[in-house]
Amino acid sequence: MQGKYKKQDTIVYGTTGICTIEDIRQKSFSPGQQEMYYILKPVFSPSSTVYVPVDNERLTAKMRRVLTKPEIDALVDTVAKRGDVWTEDRRERVDRFKATLSEGIGTELLTMIHSLHRHKAQLEQQHKKLCSADEQTYASAKKMVTEEFSYALHIAPDEVEAYIVNRLQNPA
Repeated sequence: MQGKYKKQDTIVYGTTGICTIEDIRQKSFSPGQQEMYYILKPVFSPSSTVYVPVDNERLTAKMRRVLTKPEIDALVDTVAKRGDVWTEDRRERVDRFKATLSEGIGTELLTMIHSLHRHKAQLEQQHKKLCSADEQTYASAKKMVTEEFSYALHIAPDEVEAYIVNRLQNPA
């Protein structure tokens, strides 16, 4: 079985980010057990290789196609219309943000980033910082969004934040 992806497809794999399917072939990681694997090369970390068993639904569910510009714009426009998702209960917030991060890029992730950004700005005015769990979540989420949006929109990674801010201020 070859699955729904083919060699040279560019996809997003979980929190690894943008990857090119370098090959789909049998590989043995245990003696006597041959399995078909997607061999992924992360675009932004080309020295790494990720092996995903073609028949493992849990792992292949983390693979998806790269968003298009219209899909990105629609996501950002939706976030512009949503309210804040900040929760004062740290434990509840960390758990919810962790789940949102594992789901990948979508409205919830962008809303979470927007909320973290706003809360961080408020704290900085008080000469305070985000707690370490929120800071790590924020950094991971920004990395995921920056890589995919940069790749999909054909813009430099350092231009992504300005693109989003502009879109948030001027939704369609």
